[in-house]
Amino acid sequence: MSNSNITQFREGTMELAMENGYPVITTAGTFVHDARCAWFVEAVESWHEGLQVPRYDPGWFHASSLGKSDEELIAAYRGEAAIELHDAKKLRIFDLGHNRDAAWKRYIAGAGLSLEDDGHHRLMRVGWLRLTGECDEIVHDPDGRLCIIEVKTKNNHLFNALTEPDAVHVQQVQAYMGGMGIDQTIIVYENKNNQEIKAFYQEREPLLWAAIVTRLKRLRKEAEVDH
Repeated sequence: MSNSNITQFREGTMELAMENGYPVITTAGTFVHDARCAWFVEAVESWHEGLQVPRYDPGWFHASSLGKSDEELIAAYRGEAAIELHDAKKLRIFDLGHNRDAAWKRYIAGAGLSLEDDGHHRLMRVGWLRLTGECDEIVHDPDGRLCIIEVKTKNNHLFNALTEPDAVHVQQVQAYMGGMGIDQTIIVYENKNNQEIKAFYQEREPLLWAAIVTRLKRLRKEAEVDH
């Protein structure tokens, strides 16, 4: 079938679907139960996908990315990482996580636990290691000690199966604690379906921090060869 015939077939199929309210799949791959709604879904998703600005921060390793492979971290450090764009569904999932993060910051502030400043206390930048990141919040515990708070969301299936923090999240908060000199973290997981929570306590582990330091020193050396 020629391209022109394929186009005519698609146009005819869409016209039939519009007349009868049949389900269709948009050009972006979204299933729409009624073709008469497709224009709306396509307009919103096209706008949403067009907002994407991929992270580009060469010369730095990010704590939230330490779960990636050596090759991926080196490419990002060099500014050579492949541009990763997401479809609208994935962006909505990300937005849900961001919105819950903002809500938890509001909860923590309302409980009187937030440190009183402009938020810069959450930023971590370890120049000699080229490691950077931003934790969700830092609070004082009942004994006055600083404690990092990191909030994550999971769907119902993954949440119910959770018995300990994900390894990538442990690595992330160990980087925060090592880089910021804070001895403890609480990782809060929230169920996206019903807002149940599970909280896990993490202490700073010098051996894990040492492993992160060793790895990033090696990766930096490799990344800067011939650059």
